[in-house]
Amino acid sequence: MIEDRAYAIGAGPVVCVDEFHANAYTLSDGFSPFGDLLRRDGYVVRSLVAFDQQSRDNCRVLVIAGPRSRVDADETRRWVGGGGSLLLVADRHSSAALSELASVFSVSFTDAPERAGRFRTADQTLRPHAIVRGRHAKESPASVTVFAALALRVPDSAEALLVASDGAAFGTAMRVEMGRAAFFGDPALFTAQIAGPDRRLVGMNARGADQNFQFVLNVMHWLSGVI
Repeated sequence: MIEDRAYAIGAGPVVCVDEFHANAYTLSDGFSPFGDLLRRDGYVVRSLVAFDQQSRDNCRVLVIAGPRSRVDADETRRWVGGGGSLLLVADRHSSAALSELASVFSVSFTDAPERAGRFRTADQTLRPHAIVRGRHAKESPASVTVFAALALRVPDSAEALLVASDGAAFGTAMRVEMGRAAFFGDPALFTAQIAGPDRRLVGMNARGADQNFQFVLNVMHWLSGVI
């Protein structure tokens, strides 16, 4: 349940989910729970089926998750610097397609094995940040769970959010001139799936991940300027 919507239903900013780059995660396949969650928070959520400047200019937040083809790095970087907000989510099969785009923000995805785990405010593996604090105490998750996360190398200008006890970062946020960007290495963090013949719950619906949905909303609130 969303007790305190950021916007009236249908009155919020436009969130565009990229479907132009053969993405593994789209509103119709993989990220439909993400879209449903945002709509219940008042956002207007649309598929982005073209990647020209006019299409991007209609978006407040651009979400690129699991692309399988190269994303134009320089144009996207200029769009963010001009005031746009980017959420970039990689998986193992998209790290090559995203390498150039990530690099223009001085971010890279490592070739270390994917990791599952829980990040907690109590041990500061879930780092202090507006995204973690939310708008008030009820929106501040105590823990966030990842399921198959790629580690990131991030610049000093970024603020790491999910940091394992060995120092590996799995999520980060940064301001980019007039815009904002956030990078994560686990698409499951942003969705809810039933996987495999044993119908295992993966994502926001999984046991122990009951606060993930609030973290996802907080990420979007930060990107859209609510916090």
